[in-house]
Amino acid sequence: MVPGRSLAVRVTREAAMATTATIAAFELVRVDELFGVGERAAIAGFLAGYTGNTLVSYTTGVRLFVEWCASNDVALFDVRRAHLEIFGCQMEAVGRMRSTVA
Repeated sequence: MVPGRSLAVRVTREAAMATTATIAAFELVRVDELFGVGERAAIAGFLAGYTGNTLVSYTTGVRLFVEWCASNDVALFDVRRAHLEIFGCQMEAVGRMRSTVA
């Protein structure tokens, strides 16, 4: 077996697993009902950079933030620091740890 070829297969397999996880995470966020194509692409692009437990954690955070944006009539691309601060305070108020919220 050629070392370069086995490495290429390994990278391809890992990339496929990461892509599958990202797609699954993206579907869990359910942004298709709330946002347009550009916003969905931004969320998918953000989540695509992570795998494993980090992906799971960030997916939860994105889902919570998407739900918060929807319930507060805030468009994703209109979010300002004040929105993030309010969201963070509300997450802490319901018992999320400060380090998790950050």
